[in-house]
Amino acid sequence: MTSASSVSPLGTSLSGDRSGAFRRFLAGGLAYLGRHSLDIAELVLLLAWALFVGRKFLDMNVNMIPWGAEFPMETQSHYVWMLLSRCGTCVFWNGFANGGSPAFVDVNGSILHPLTVLTTLIWGVVNGSKVTMVACLFLAGLAQWWLAKTLRLGVTARMWSSFMVVVGGHLAGRLQNGMLVLVVSLVFSSLLIPAILNLTTKPSRRSALLLGVLFALVLFSGQGYIQVGTLLGVLPAALVYWIDKTSAIGHMLRRLLLAGLVALLLSAVLWVPLLHFAPNLVKDGDPTLSYAQPLEYLPLNLIIRDQSFYENPTLDKLPAPVLNILYIGWLPILLAVVTLAWGGSTRNRRLAFFLIAIFLVFFFSSSTGMRALDKVVPGVAPYIRHPSLIAGIAIPLILGLAAWGLDLILHADWLKLRLSIKRMPDLDVNAIYLLAAIPLLVSIRAAYDFAEKYYWMNPLPTEYEPSIPMLVTESAEWVAPPFGEYLWYPMTLGREMKLGNTFRPWRWKDRTSPPFYVEGTRDPVGLDSPDYVATYSGVNWIVHPQNAYAKVVLPSGEQVACTAVSQGGNIDVDCQTAVDAVLVVTENATLDWKVEIDSVGARMLPGQWLSVAAPAGTHHFSFRYRPWDVWVGLSLGLLGVILVIAGSWTRDNRTQVEVPAGDSAAAGATAVRADDRNLD
Repeated sequence: MTSASSVSPLGTSLSGDRSGAFRRFLAGGLAYLGRHSLDIAELVLLLAWALFVGRKFLDMNVNMIPWGAEFPMETQSHYVWMLLSRCGTCVFWNGFANGGSPAFVDVNGSILHPLTVLTTLIWGVVNGSKVTMVACLFLAGLAQWWLAKTLRLGVTARMWSSFMVVVGGHLAGRLQNGMLVLVVSLVFSSLLIPAILNLTTKPSRRSALLLGVLFALVLFSGQGYIQVGTLLGVLPAALVYWIDKTSAIGHMLRRLLLAGLVALLLSAVLWVPLLHFAPNLVKDGDPTLSYAQPLEYLPLNLIIRDQSFYENPTLDKLPAPVLNILYIGWLPILLAVVTLAWGGSTRNRRLAFFLIAIFLVFFFSSSTGMRALDKVVPGVAPYIRHPSLIAGIAIPLILGLAAWGLDLILHADWLKLRLSIKRMPDLDVNAIYLLAAIPLLVSIRAAYDFAEKYYWMNPLPTEYEPSIPMLVTESAEWVAPPFGEYLWYPMTLGREMKLGNTFRPWRWKDRTSPPFYVEGTRDPVGLDSPDYVATYSGVNWIVHPQNAYAKVVLPSGEQVACTAVSQGGNIDVDCQTAVDAVLVVTENATLDWKVEIDSVGARMLPGQWLSVAAPAGTHHFSFRYRPWDVWVGLSLGLLGVILVIAGSWTRDNRTQVEVPAGDSAAAGATAVRADDRNLD
């Protein structure tokens, strides 16, 4: 008989295996931390810098929003995520604005970007956007740091360029008008640059998969300007790596096709609904192609930090700072020139990539480039109304060249000046580092001082608060604060009100806005009008009781209001009528809406609004938006996720191809160290 305290040989073996496995895991983890301790320290320092620069965004008061008039307009589509926990798939329809529309076709916001989704679900739209902004500052620095690592630059060049990009005018300038979505787009396009270079030097399956994932994130990031600039500027420049390299082009082409396939699959939930809905969209354009600066003036924005300059039309630009601010100062430009002078002899193709990409980005950011594009592809350029916004993509490229030039200076043998102290014989310092520290710190401080005024918060206007009860209705009626006053959006959409006159760069084709039940206007209103209710802070409020959200229209033409509850793509209506009539719900109708009457399927009637025959009596009507395109997109996205996971786990037997001449680590050893852990 075995005592309870005895241990079987099998138990001993299992316990020993577990203990041994844990020790091996712990030892492996410590070894990894040891090998990458410098990288971890640099990233922690970079995170601290991003938190410092974006510290004002850490104010979690929901009544404080990022400075800039367009912030509420850009984030209005993000409010649909408030419904996810309550009604799930109802988020496929955005019923908060202008009669409703498919939620996932709104490219003005970044509604489908994982960062936006995550921060919105955790903190809400306003505070989630603040967290997104701080995260973007860190990711911008991370992208620049990764680019410097890919170029095999030392820690000084890595950290200086990373700190510079966090305070670059291409990010801060977009916040002059609260364009958070453009910041997201710029940051994730910046991550593409080192991913492209990584694929050229390490053309493995994993490198291709990573490039595909990042490109999908760029597509999800919204707006469209940065995506166009990336396609026209950065990606074509990468072709320089495979010119005259027939031995490598077949393998590389397969890698690029894999990256493209991954990007298309992962982003299918965006482009499938968008293509399906595209015939119903109308977007304002610039037929004269006059909204952007000429090419010869555009680069001057890199060195001009005079706010008054951006507020006037000097040098053929629109007097809109948000479109043109790119300030990084003279030092990065001069260091980039150093790279042109010294770096070309050792890494010709890599240098050519940077130069071609910078030129193409500036070219297509200018009126010159847009006119050229219009000749090649007529009708497209006018819809890229503000191409100047594309120019921000050039900043990480320029700072990459500048970091390269800085590294060349720091490691030039003929520039080394040894600094020794007699009483400290072990101290032997290259004085070049001490001499370089002053201009490097000054350049960071100058960029920070210029950018800081845009990293600001503004309180929501308290004078709007007395008007909010006027916008609360018993049913799901459309309400309309004064048009063009975007600060109403957080105060109303956050309360899940349905706004009938929000501004968007695009609109439904051949459709009118829904009739307003409550309307606010700053125009004079007769106080004796039966519709006039009250005036608060200069806003006159009018109620139109005939404009009920849901109503039955009797054969006589008389209208009877119904009670309705609207949550995105789920609309429930209760009506009572003495005779057969027609129920009309002022929500935009599409073929993807389905209706049931007392849980029995019914046929929708044609027209702009949701409508169905309403039999006499008391009935419950359920309208549900169930689009096929979203499910197709989600299914393709799932295939993309499976492809990425499977491709990452399986072994890639062929991970190296011929590296273009002049781009190998050995070829560049005299100018740029080949040690990934370069300590300067």
